[in-house]
Amino acid sequence: MEDIKVGTDVYWVHRTKIREIERVGKVIGVVQPECSPNNIIPGYVRDTISLRNFKTYLVKLYGANAIFWPGTVVPLPESKRHLILEQAPITTSRTFLIDHNDRLKIKKVCKELGADFTESETYLNVTTWGKRFVFRVLGGVEFISYIENIKLV
Repeated sequence: MEDIKVGTDVYWVHRTKIREIERVGKVIGVVQPECSPNNIIPGYVRDTISLRNFKTYLVKLYGANAIFWPGTVVPLPESKRHLILEQAPITTSRTFLIDHNDRLKIKKVCKELGADFTESETYLNVTTWGKRFVFRVLGGVEFISYIENIKLV
């Protein structure tokens, strides 16, 4: 089985009392056995919650600020990739705002200098500079993970 790590796209079925909902998202943290997800996102769960005796993951749902702590996930199969854009709406109040200050500062400089850019959930392409800023979220703060050159065609 493929090793799941931060940045991996994953799939799972979220079960509620009345239905099952297919979910997809990106892993933002690995929770080791007998550890609390509060080590990754302070205050995510109450301290009285039972810890799991197996490796789990904190997953940011595509298209929402919701963070889930599913019991089991699998790498996103190609047959479920359509769910990235077609997921059921969020019904949980467990949302988490991510600090995007680094991204906002880069975008501000781009605007001031007239640089063209495009962005997605995980990166900011500054085509004028030929650079891609790749972001990662840790502890609720988005930061630049690395910068790579992009080829302009």
